Amino acid sequence: MEVTFLGVVAVIVTFAALMLHQVNILLFAAVFFSGFTGASVINIGRFSLQPAFYYFILYFLFSLFTKRSYKVRLNKLLIVFFVYCVLSITTPMILGGSDIILMGQAGKYIPLRFSGSNIIHIGYLFFDLLFLNALLRFKNDAAMGRKLLKVFKWGFYAVVLVCLYQLVAFRLDLPFDALFRQGIHGNVQGTRLYGPCIEASMLCYYLVPAIFVTLQNSAKWWEYIFVGIACVLGISSMSSTFLIGIILVILCEIPSIVSSLCRPHTNTFWVCVMAVPLIVVLCLFAFGGDFTKIFRLLFDKLNQKNVSGMERTDTLKTMTLLGVRYPFGLGFGSSRSNDLFSTWLCNVGVVGMCIYLGFLLKYALEAAKKKRLSRVLPFLITNLLMMISVPEPYNLFVWFLLFYGYMPKEKAKAAELSVKREKNARLVSGKTLDVVPAEREMSL
Repeated sequence: MEVTFLGVVAVIVTFAALMLHQVNILLFAAVFFSGFTGASVINIGRFSLQPAFYYFILYFLFSLFTKRSYKVRLNKLLIVFFVYCVLSITTPMILGGSDIILMGQAGKYIPLRFSGSNIIHIGYLFFDLLFLNALLRFKNDAAMGRKLLKVFKWGFYAVVLVCLYQLVAFRLDLPFDALFRQGIHGNVQGTRLYGPCIEASMLCYYLVPAIFVTLQNSAKWWEYIFVGIACVLGISSMSSTFLIGIILVILCEIPSIVSSLCRPHTNTFWVCVMAVPLIVVLCLFAFGGDFTKIFRLLFDKLNQKNVSGMERTDTLKTMTLLGVRYPFGLGFGSSRSNDLFSTWLCNVGVVGMCIYLGFLLKYALEAAKKKRLSRVLPFLITNLLMMISVPEPYNLFVWFLLFYGYMPKEKAKAAELSVKREKNARLVSGKTLDVVPAEREMSL
């Protein structure tokens, strides 16, 4: 058994929460560390416990024992999907031992059989839904929503700083994996950037929605600096996941950017507008060949000109055909492809995928009806990235993004925005106004 550096931090945070009688500290910690998807607080053999799961499990247990009842707040389609996933694990019990061959959790083709991975993945999904259900308790609590959002943003800044430290640590031969990574993984990626995540693509599918959420809620110049640094880190990781994701973010943010630029602003704002892109471009030129290499790798994957592209295409075809051939699926957790679409299509079949996609459609339509469609875009983009490149929906930040889409528009936002516009207009004209700056308008 090995208690890691983050394990020591976890003990201190837990002790503080208990001493202050503030169990919500544990929920805040779970949200803060939700991006540390390759880190652990304790390693026991081949088992590692992520910080986010550690904090949430404690929060759930304390909440459960201090309350007399437990209220389910989940969308009914999500509950149906979970029940269906549980029932699907009977399939490998029935069809196990047949000639069905699929891609196993270890990345090798194996015959279909019931195993511990079926139970483990159901367990992951179960805790994800518990986490979401706990967050939904605050979906109409504007004050708590702001706190959770602020904690998520600070977690994003922490991931960026850890990535910067990794670049320095690998150059100066300083400890990194022992501090921020699961001990069972070790230094498996060499000098490639992965931060506190398992590998580069895992880092990037966190960075993309985190950048999006930060842009939607940025109020200070240094927050844009962090976004710019995160963009450079994402590109330097050589992950096609980041390139696709950041293009989608830019396309979604164009209306908000144009609207913002058309309003009067202070000189500081315009300095930041010009400085941040300039810093990003200069950093990209500093990486030189690496910047162009990422495009070549992406095109090679799409055109099946490299090993990764050919393997992904072969696995996608095999798993998709199995999902179509067995429309009720071969058991949740039975297989793991290189993307979530073919993974879940094989595991829960066409029927299970229709249930989940139906939830996504209903989620988006409800948001559009309530005029908060921009809030659901980070979650939808993350789902798209998972469907094409990362088969990992179990990390808690994914389910925080789902909660973020439910957060309502604040009633005072319109008044705050009016004050901010009035102040900016007077500053531009050379006058001053003693008003506390309002936060940046969210594109709701």
